[in-house]
Amino acid sequence: MVLSVVAMSTGGTWFSLLRENPPVLKACWRLTLTALMQIPGFAWEWYSHHKKDPALFKRWCWSIPRLILTGLFLGLHFAFWSWAVDNTSLTHSLLFINSGPIIIVVRCTLLYALSLLFYAKQRQKICGEPDTEIEMIDVDKKTNEETSQESEGEAESWKKLLTLQHWISPESYPPTLLEGVGTLLGFSGAALLVLKSSSEQQMETEIPVSVEGDFAAFLGALMFVLLLDSGSSLRQWMPLFIYTFPVTFVASVFLGVASLVMEGTTFLGFTELSYFGWAGGGPRLWYSLGGAAVAGMMGHLMCYLALQHILPLVVSIVCLFEPLIGSVIGWIVGVQGVPGIWTLLAGSILMLGAVLVTIGDRNYNLSELCGKR
Repeated sequence: MVLSVVAMSTGGTWFSLLRENPPVLKACWRLTLTALMQIPGFAWEWYSHHKKDPALFKRWCWSIPRLILTGLFLGLHFAFWSWAVDNTSLTHSLLFINSGPIIIVVRCTLLYALSLLFYAKQRQKICGEPDTEIEMIDVDKKTNEETSQESEGEAESWKKLLTLQHWISPESYPPTLLEGVGTLLGFSGAALLVLKSSSEQQMETEIPVSVEGDFAAFLGALMFVLLLDSGSSLRQWMPLFIYTFPVTFVASVFLGVASLVMEGTTFLGFTELSYFGWAGGGPRLWYSLGGAAVAGMMGHLMCYLALQHILPLVVSIVCLFEPLIGSVIGWIVGVQGVPGIWTLLAGSILMLGAVLVTIGDRNYNLSELCGKR
């Protein structure tokens, strides 16, 4: 687990080392190389699972719209993050890009409010008649069984993605007390980061802190939350590489096209402004490979392996140390200065809020964290 977090924490540093290349192109290089590294895993899983479950291919085809949507969110996540690394300090970009738990609480609060607005009568019926709720659960189980047998009934169609019922459930819940406190702390820390960082620009980092860069990192975190929403149902039944390869490939193609349109890059050649510029050798090749192999493949694969032996709550909390570890790595490499006092204070408040939000999730049992099972 420790090696996984350290590996993932190097992601921002690899972007920072590619200083002469446009941000969207850098993100494209990383995801392109990551997708290439995932091809063997994709081929093996497809071959092995296709024999065990012949209907897998048909079900996967029905999921292509959802995979494309998830890939677009992944591409936007990396585009915003890469741009943020080029336009604010590495520490700030890591703090805001890891604010996902706080965004999730805000989203849940909004969905709960909307469910009260659109499903008031249905919620009252569910709360007032326990038998009705049990009946609804049984229907859901029956529907899930039918879904696993008939791929045509998969929920991954464009039509269902656009329905109100898909995004707003009548059984939405309000945030817990810890989630609410953590969210308030998180926004307080974020406000301090933005308002008090200007006085530290000269001594904190080579790249001046900017509101635009901080906001881009926040948008990257928002895209990651949307990515989780879009792909969570797929990961419940889809093998790892059969899911990650098409998503990563779609994201790399999307970023390549975006870079060609917005950054004036070219498709041919191996220059620093080329789609295949990572193959031009020198530092570009090694930094791009490092980001894909270390942060992309090794970090996330180790995290998946850790989930088989460690409680998800523990993994979630340990991953929140990524801004601290990433800042230390950036300082060692020379792309990040020593954070100032306001950054340390505000960043600690922001991360404390994220920890409280994670612990306060009603899907986790706090007693498990203390070893009481």
